[in-house]
Amino acid sequence: MADNQLHAWNLVKLDGEWYQIDVTWDDPTPDRGDFVGHEYFNITDDIMSDTHEWQEDKYDTCDSDDYNYYKKNDLICTYVQFEQKISELVKENPTANAEFVLIDYDEELYDMQFITQLDGIRSIEYSIEEYGKHKVIQVYLNQKN
Repeated sequence: MADNQLHAWNLVKLDGEWYQIDVTWDDPTPDRGDFVGHEYFNITDDIMSDTHEWQEDKYDTCDSDDYNYYKKNDLICTYVQFEQKISELVKENPTANAEFVLIDYDEELYDMQFITQLDGIRSIEYSIEEYGKHKVIQVYLNQKN
């Protein structure tokens, strides 16, 4: 079950370790254009259990993050590192989509308004989602509405 609806997803085994993967929930949707997310790509049971339910005793345990998309692509960072990475991204491509895992995000301390101050930014959209004990932030820069 996912969001209280019948749903199927996969377990994959890479280098002897099992991972959860849900390509349906990562696929592009009309509200995200061509953007493909990675929230459900090679994740642990702990992260998947935020949104999905299954009979855990019937399946192999997925507890490795070695092949997690965010880890493999150096996208896990602190909020300060996130500010740096977004600033660099805007210089390279002011119409980019990006996603990061923030290990210290606190909505009372931080917000995304710093992005609006960067040269070349006309508009931003973003989403912040639970990701185990962290947050996934997806940012859409200067996208057409």
